[in-house]
Amino acid sequence: MFDFGFTEILVAAVIGLIVIGPERLPRVARTLGRLFGKMQRYVSNLKDDINRHAEIEEFNQIRASVEDAAKDIEESVSTNVNYIEGQVKAAELAVEEKEEVKPISEKKNDSVIPAALAPVIGGQPDNKNISDIEQEKGEMESPSSTDAEKNKIDQGKTK
Repeated sequence: MFDFGFTEILVAAVIGLIVIGPERLPRVARTLGRLFGKMQRYVSNLKDDINRHAEIEEFNQIRASVEDAAKDIEESVSTNVNYIEGQVKAAELAVEEKEEVKPISEKKNDSVIPAALAPVIGGQPDNKNISDIEQEKGEMESPSSTDAEKNKIDQGKTK
């Protein structure tokens, strides 16, 4: 804190000895030591309080950012749940009416499949309806006419 060299302390001791006298000098030195110790403890406590307040402020900032992230996640989940509920309702109505199931996003031009749901409901957020997806799957699973003809020829050769 203060930069006192040995010579400055020696000069202060000699002046104190001359001014105060040899009888009262030990008592004055003891009192000065106690006051200096109290001052050091006060400064230390003040530093600790400042650090504690800084940590509390940092904690409040972290808590606020976590709360913001939680709100964003909650909104995203809520949006996705609403979308899925809408798709389920549309599917239920279509089953009742025995017509093609079309996603809500095709009925309303402004809504789009959320990217987070794309892998769950069809792989790509390109607004395909369920019948298109089923057709693509059927084409992949059913053999083509040339494959069927090849199978007949192969069966004829084995007989």
